[in-house]
Amino acid sequence: MSLPLASAQVRQRAVAAFLIGGLSLLAVPSAHDPRRALLVLAVVVVFGVVAVWLGLTASRQARRERTRRPAWAFGGILLGICGAGFALLILSAYAMFWSQTNTYFSCSSSANTVTAEQACNTQFQQSTGQKINLP
Repeated sequence: MSLPLASAQVRQRAVAAFLIGGLSLLAVPSAHDPRRALLVLAVVVVFGVVAVWLGLTASRQARRERTRRPAWAFGGILLGICGAGFALLILSAYAMFWSQTNTYFSCSSSANTVTAEQACNTQFQQSTGQKINLP
């Protein structure tokens, strides 16, 4: 015996969860500049949490109505968790290496030659390697 389809409201909530979760995951790579990364990553975390919440409430509502759970809901939950998780991981890395990344981006933005850019890269690698005790 097959369960009936969920109501239109539940399906729309599930699709919204999927789209917002996908948006949160797609927005993570845009946080490469530490000057705007905090804002972007904070928004990504909020979008990820909203996607998980929408997906969970759509699944619960479908279960309560004794209908099929929309597949989009699970996808939204999964994408929301991945987006928020990656954003939190990057935020923790920025917090750990805040002064080093700021120094690197200041150096890199003022570098006019390839040699100067390589010097900035070397300085960044040495400073982060010392922070985490790498040889």
